Amino acid sequence: QPVTRLEVETDKRGVTAEVRDVGWANSCGRPTHCIAAAVGSTVQVWRLPSLSGWPIRKLQPVVTLRLPDAPGPRPFWHVSWSATGSALSASAEDGSVVVWRLDPSGQLQLHSTLHPDA
Repeated sequence: QPVTRLEVETDKRGVTAEVRDVGWANSCGRPTHCIAAAVGSTVQVWRLPSLSGWPIRKLQPVVTLRLPDAPGPRPFWHVSWSATGSALSASAEDGSVVVWRLDPSGQLQLHSTLHPDA
């Protein structure tokens, strides 16, 4: 029996994309742990309260990130958190890599985008 079920957002047609990768970030002094998943052309992020608040039956994503300035959907294949959980990177099918960093309020902000042809 799963401890928590993560609800994955669907696209405009109501279709759920394939989950290709999942990354975990420990709380490292923050009140929540973070999970990120490469879901189709998005990276979806969930926040989990400290383990004392478990079990949680269902969680909705708190933010959905996309490849900036993409002319069309480009699926993400891999996600990874930094050791402190303060930065999240994701690689896309076209070889692009995107990095988001947590700002002082705890929100993920675009930090940089690397393209294979740059």
